[in-house]
Amino acid sequence: MTVRPCASETSQLAPLAPAERSLAPVYAAELALLASALRSCESGEDALSCYFLQPNATLNRHYQTFHKPLLAANAAPAHRFDELRAAAVAPSLPWWSLLYNPVGKWRLAASAGAPAWDYVARMNDLEALFRLVSLQALIGERGLDAGEVPGFLAGNVKRYGDPYSAKAMGWDAARRQLYFEPRGTPGLRSVGGVEKRFSAGLI
Repeated sequence: MTVRPCASETSQLAPLAPAERSLAPVYAAELALLASALRSCESGEDALSCYFLQPNATLNRHYQTFHKPLLAANAAPAHRFDELRAAAVAPSLPWWSLLYNPVGKWRLAASAGAPAWDYVARMNDLEALFRLVSLQALIGERGLDAGEVPGFLAGNVKRYGDPYSAKAMGWDAARRQLYFEPRGTPGLRSVGGVEKRFSAGLI
């Protein structure tokens, strides 16, 4: 006997609200922390490094090349994530630009990179996971056969589609599995037996 989720259980699997998935407060706190760290030069710490550091220029560059693109990606639909991450790669600076604010640019180069983008990707992964589990429950609730699944997925793209592709959630008929490809959560990759996928079988 298969126990199927009731309607009240399915209704609890609502996608995250915009405020719940927003990382703006986190990035604002990080920006304030950076500003505080840069102001430490005013107290006379590490005088040699501080001589080659321009705090305001460093903070402005951090905002333009790091903070602002991340906020934009976090607010954008997940299907634009790959595009925005690729476009956010900071351009290489000519050697002579290091004559101004070399310490600030070195600090920013050392702290930037993939980990920060992983946080945005993980929020998108969480959204995809909510959708996949909701579909799994709905399919079980309606008692759909495997042959009916593709049509059901195609008819529920707006609310339960794959957020990365903006199309129907992935369906592997041979394995009877729903799936999506996570972008930032290593623990979700290859779940279900296929590399780079998070897969879940029908209930």
